[in-house]
Amino acid sequence: MKKYPTKIKLILHFLKGSKRYFALSMLFAVLASLLDMVNPRIISFVVDSVIGNKASALPAAVNRLMERFGGIPALREHPFLIAFGTCGIGLLAAVFRYFFRTGNARGAETFVRRMRDELFAHIMYLPYKWHGENSTGDIIQRCTSDVQTIKRFVSEQLVQLFRTVIMIVLAVYFMARIHSGCGGRRSLVHCPGKSDRSAGRARFRPGGLRAREI
Repeated sequence: MKKYPTKIKLILHFLKGSKRYFALSMLFAVLASLLDMVNPRIISFVVDSVIGNKASALPAAVNRLMERFGGIPALREHPFLIAFGTCGIGLLAAVFRYFFRTGNARGAETFVRRMRDELFAHIMYLPYKWHGENSTGDIIQRCTSDVQTIKRFVSEQLVQLFRTVIMIVLAVYFMARIHSGCGGRRSLVHCPGKSDRSAGRARFRPGGLRAREI
C-alpha cells in the first residue's frame, strides 16, 4: 500500500469513487435546508400581505411570478393555493432529504468497501513474521470496528458539521433580509442608559416635572 504524508490525503485516496455521492448528498442537503427556511417566509408573507395590507417583502422575481397568476388578490380569493404551496414545498424538502440520505449512505458504503479491499490486499502481501507478531483479533479489529469508526466520522459527523454551517449561513441571510425589510426602525434598538439620562434631565429641567421625593 502506498504511504501518504498526511491522514487527510489518505482519506481522500479512499474517497475515490464515493466523492460524487457525497457531493450530491451535500447538494440535496443545501436544497432541503433552503426549503426549510422558505416556509417561515411564506407564513410571514401571508400574515403581513395576504391577511394584512402590508406591501410584499418577497424578492422581485417572486412578486413578478405571482402577478402573472393574479397576485395577492388571487391568493385572498383562493387561500387553498397557499396551503397547496406550503405542502408542496414541504414535500419537496422531504424528497431532497431522502436523496441526501441515500447519496450519503451509498458514498459511505463505497468508501468502506474501498478501504477494506485495500486493507485486505495489503495484509495478504505482508510477510509471515508480521502475522506471527500480531494477533488475529487485532487484525480483524482494524478491518471492522476501526473502519466503521472512520466511516461514521466521514458520513455522519463531517456531514452534520457541513449541514450545520449551511443552516447557520442561510439563517443569517434570511434574518438579514428581514432586518433590512424593517427599514432600521428605531424601536428595534433600545439604549437604557441614554433613555434614563434623558428622563433624568426632563425631571430636573427648570419649569418641567419636579423630582419625586424619596
